[in-house]
Amino acid sequence: MGTYAVAQLRSSKDSSGDDGKPRQEEQSLADISRLWTGKETELDFRDIARIWRTTPEAKAEPKPPPTYRCPEIQRFHAKWVSHPVVKDMKKEIVEGLLALLDRDGDCPSVVQKNSSEAEKKYAPNVFDMLASIPLWKHSLEVANHLAEAMNQAMLIPDALIAGLGHDLGKIPAYQNTLYLTGDHPIISIIVLHKTPGFESMSNRDEISLAIRQHHLLNPESSLGRALKEADHQVRLLEISRQTPSSPETEKTEQASLPWNSSSRKQPQVKSKPEKADSESEVPQLPTVPNREKEESADLQENVSGDFDLSSIDLDRLLKGLRRKINKVEKNRWSVISVPEGWVLAQPDALWSEVKRLANNAPILLAADANEQNKREMLKAVVQRLADEQKAIATELLGEGYYTTQCLVVMPSGKSMRVPLIPFRAEIFSNVPSKLEVLKSDTLNRMIKKVKVGNAEKKDQTE
Repeated sequence: MGTYAVAQLRSSKDSSGDDGKPRQEEQSLADISRLWTGKETELDFRDIARIWRTTPEAKAEPKPPPTYRCPEIQRFHAKWVSHPVVKDMKKEIVEGLLALLDRDGDCPSVVQKNSSEAEKKYAPNVFDMLASIPLWKHSLEVANHLAEAMNQAMLIPDALIAGLGHDLGKIPAYQNTLYLTGDHPIISIIVLHKTPGFESMSNRDEISLAIRQHHLLNPESSLGRALKEADHQVRLLEISRQTPSSPETEKTEQASLPWNSSSRKQPQVKSKPEKADSESEVPQLPTVPNREKEESADLQENVSGDFDLSSIDLDRLLKGLRRKINKVEKNRWSVISVPEGWVLAQPDALWSEVKRLANNAPILLAADANEQNKREMLKAVVQRLADEQKAIATELLGEGYYTTQCLVVMPSGKSMRVPLIPFRAEIFSNVPSKLEVLKSDTLNRMIKKVKVGNAEKKDQTE
């Protein structure tokens, strides 16, 4: 009766009937309530609850990972792109680079088309060895090495982008269309800027600079220095795996085939966990199985540790240089004597003897394209020659240098400045006059004289 009583009271305010009595109607309270609620429809409480509750229906389904032809690229994606810090736009960029390498990366990982390429410095046999390694494989190795070297998890996305993108300029399609622009790092930057999302990154210039400078002696940024080191370490591993004495040779030859799924041995770099200001948990770097860590550590110790230059036999080294004094090979000279009592050697002449006596150790072969490492090793050898053999005319060297600037004068009158290593003539068991007799007509037609140190300054004042 309650519901109808309200309706009756409500209707008692309506107009009267013909008999003067109030007209009465029966209506439910639900119908009458529309007068003050304004509601015309009924809502399920479960629908309203969605406003403050997250229900399974409201959650977006995760996007399935891309599918790649190359199993190693697929595994790389599973290892790194699923990491919590690799997300949003940077995740899309990494996936775009992986797709590009999956599609076009089955090409040599070294090029020497441009005259300024650092890789032109590799010995021909080493270049051919590295050419058998596909670009996609080299890029994955560098990106993996670089990401593992990051001591903060938040730096991983940038490391992946720099590592995967540093050699994109070696893809033949870009070589043919863009190579007039510069060497492969420059082309790699151009290609990277065409990757969807890259130009929207706030730190795109930092990544571009790292790629641009990864073959320079001293890259400006920490990312550039880390990329240079990662590239060098991977090249060292690649050379080591393919040297005849290495047990990794056969495995690497198989792994170099397109889309091969054989496992890779990587040097593991321990990364320090990122320290956060808050107590919240910081994402940790991906882990690898212990067995892989142990094998990788063994390989790292064998091939990329500091080379023991003290093992070089200096007597044999000097004997090898002596055979090159005043000789012309393939229209080039490498070691020349001067009447003042010095024997001047081009750094590459000493370097070739060091490599020969070290049985072409992988770390020396890799240093052919890493000028900084090469200079440091040559400087150490020259220091040993000066200390142990008294073979170097140290009075001609500036502090911290292992060469002296010489002026090479040709019969035509033209001259050029050349950095040469000054040896004392007596260390080769010969007096200067006897060494001068060894000069052939061919050499005399190439060089009239060489002015050294103080001798050059004296000539300029006369």
